Amino acid sequence: MKKRQRRKGCALIRMLICVFGILLFALAGVKGIHDCFERLDQKKAKEVSQAVERIPDSMHRQIKENFYYNILRTDEEKVAYEEILAGIENEEEKITVHLNDPKRVNRIYQMVLMDYPKYFWCTGNSETAGYESEDSSSILTPEYSCYGEERAKKKEELKKAAAELKSRITILGDSYETIKSVFEEIIRWTEYELDSPDNQNIYSALVNRKSVCAGYAKTTKYLLDMFGIPCIYVVGSVSGQGAHAWNIVECQGEYYHVDTTWGEPVFLREEGTETYGSIVYDYLCCSDEELFKTHTESEEYDYPACVSEKNNYYRLNGMYYETADAEDMRKAMRASIQQKKESVSFKFHDRTQYENAHELLFDSLLEESVQYLGKLYGLDVVTYSYEEAEESNRLTVYWKYGGD
Repeated sequence: MKKRQRRKGCALIRMLICVFGILLFALAGVKGIHDCFERLDQKKAKEVSQAVERIPDSMHRQIKENFYYNILRTDEEKVAYEEILAGIENEEEKITVHLNDPKRVNRIYQMVLMDYPKYFWCTGNSETAGYESEDSSSILTPEYSCYGEERAKKKEELKKAAAELKSRITILGDSYETIKSVFEEIIRWTEYELDSPDNQNIYSALVNRKSVCAGYAKTTKYLLDMFGIPCIYVVGSVSGQGAHAWNIVECQGEYYHVDTTWGEPVFLREEGTETYGSIVYDYLCCSDEELFKTHTESEEYDYPACVSEKNNYYRLNGMYYETADAEDMRKAMRASIQQKKESVSFKFHDRTQYENAHELLFDSLLEESVQYLGKLYGLDVVTYSYEEAEESNRLTVYWKYGGD
């Protein structure tokens, strides 16, 4: 990483600028930019202060907690971030940014949008022009999808939909349970549809209730932000599928991946037919080791490592197995049937154990358990389905109990 070099110049001028910056900070009550003013001339400092003053006070504390803001390398870039944020918050069509580097300005603009999914009217496209002027600035022209009355109407629709979805989320005072509930309710609320309108923003998922990965991941962050749970919007790719987005959350002091899109129910095999299964929990609070079997993070950003498996769904619910053991599997299947559970899952440490379990299940254990279910509930015909999740080393069997 290159070290920043301080500008050389008159100490007295730097002192005056510093005093001026402190005075502006006191008057405006704006945090996060006063440390940068000693590197700006008085005119630029005044313009920056006037721009950032337009950010609501309630947002000032959040800025310093934002992931993408914190990975910016220079004070100049952080000032640019706040200027762009102020412009978007005030729905400006042209935003003056005191950074004469269109490429960096556009990158920072994208980072602002990833920190603030609430700005659904920003398409992510923009035009940026740099000017070699006295204050060396750029003009950012964001592309907006809607304006005026239409935007105001959509904001109200979004507010109403978010409130309804939020009311369905279970809050038990535990961050894991909140994360799990948000994960589940977004999946129940939203349908994955590749060609859905507005599918790169939260409006698609919350109001239209149809979206793609960007809409799922931004909505996950939007809701977890409401509950005060640290959440990062992550960009990367999936093997064989191209660009993808998901989240990293902080839970009980540890970082975990959450891919709400991949929690959508999958097609299951059911006696030669296909049917939808239940929510998939493989990508709820999983580690790098687990996720990186299929996902790759963008190298552009230094995301936190996710090494803990403490809050892995299958570990927490007694469904994680180091080895494939026929008796353990038999007991688990019978217990699920006795309790009339919808399904029973077996997640294994590695591919070898998964393959061993697969052989045990389909050689005899599954047929044995089906007969047990039929005898226990007096059924002549038992219907079941199963899922073979090879990428995550998991087998799941779904039971049907007659007319239930």
